Amino acid sequence: MAYGQGSIRLRKGAGKGQVYEVRAFVGTDPVTHQPRQVSRTVRGGITEARCVLRELQGEVAEGRHGGTRATFGALLDEWASDVERRGKPGTVRGVQLVVAGVFKPALGHLALDKVSAHTLEAFYTAQADAKKKPGTIRRYHAQLSAALSLGVRWGWIKANPANNARPPSPEAAEIRPPSVEDVRRLIEAAEKEHASLGTALALLALTGMRRAELCGLQWGDVDLDGGTIEVRRSVSRGIEPGTLVLTTPKTARSVRRLVIGEAGVAILKAHRARCESFAHQMDATLTDGSFVVSYYPNGAEPLAPETLTTLMSKLRRRLKLPDFRLHDLRHFVASAMIAQGLNVRQVADALGHSRPSITLDVYSHQFGGDLTERRKASSALEGLVLPAPTESAELSV
Repeated sequence: MAYGQGSIRLRKGAGKGQVYEVRAFVGTDPVTHQPRQVSRTVRGGITEARCVLRELQGEVAEGRHGGTRATFGALLDEWASDVERRGKPGTVRGVQLVVAGVFKPALGHLALDKVSAHTLEAFYTAQADAKKKPGTIRRYHAQLSAALSLGVRWGWIKANPANNARPPSPEAAEIRPPSVEDVRRLIEAAEKEHASLGTALALLALTGMRRAELCGLQWGDVDLDGGTIEVRRSVSRGIEPGTLVLTTPKTARSVRRLVIGEAGVAILKAHRARCESFAHQMDATLTDGSFVVSYYPNGAEPLAPETLTTLMSKLRRRLKLPDFRLHDLRHFVASAMIAQGLNVRQVADALGHSRPSITLDVYSHQFGGDLTERRKASSALEGLVLPAPTESAELSV
């Protein structure tokens, strides 16, 4: 017996022993495009069955039974494809790896409409038990939330369960930039072993550029007469293994002009002369499009950011220096700027942060404080004694 958008079917019995199946039409599945229904079994008379049907139809009208029967894995695949259409290659590659290697093995088999805040928090707990860091799990949370938001926008689910899930609290970031002496020793050793690496590390320690920004630096971005560098692009891994691609910097504010001063100009002039000499020997020519840091004599291809990290780490270990990262040279510069009295906006502009609030979140403990103590550290960059440029061998791993 049909009742509008629902039906009642007698399954067995008579009188008070009757069993009815009550069904209500939900709509068309947005993924499979098949009609969807919800049903309940009612034991009793036809009056009770009609009451249950009205209740079920009310729930459907409230949107409590919408969405899809698709799996979470299907949504994750669609989200990865959406990122591929819109994201930078490095982002795309990272999403592909985490979807295939983490999310789908743990969550992909679940029906999408059964994923709840509890489901996600259980996943976070399992990841913590597997010794994943809180920061990594919080990144997983953000990525899963983005995928589920896409599902809401497409009508696959009614609400995003990640909105009610709680990832681990963020780790207390402890910024410990390397000392001036350690940075000096690192650059001096790099200059002696392969001068191009010495130049790269010196520029990072003087400007606070991200490693990908330095690798994307071309000679056309360098104004040796004006003592400035234009940060216009970054280098990242492509989607295909082994490939490098040029992209815009991390944020819109990352496109910026940096002052390099006399020390930076001297380093770059010596490096350019060395590159031109190598290029001449190879019957090649430097152009504005040549990369400043490159394996090629004419700077035809950029150096991979990961290679720069590997070279620095190997050298640091050989020198038995404290365990700091290449990225800590960026903290080194930021700390020196703050010590010199620059305000949060000026530091944010120099580092290319999208918002000064990010700078304040990372370095809040360094702003303010006793002025005398801050002045004691104000020579951090000025006191960085860079080694005299040499004509040592090209960059090599």
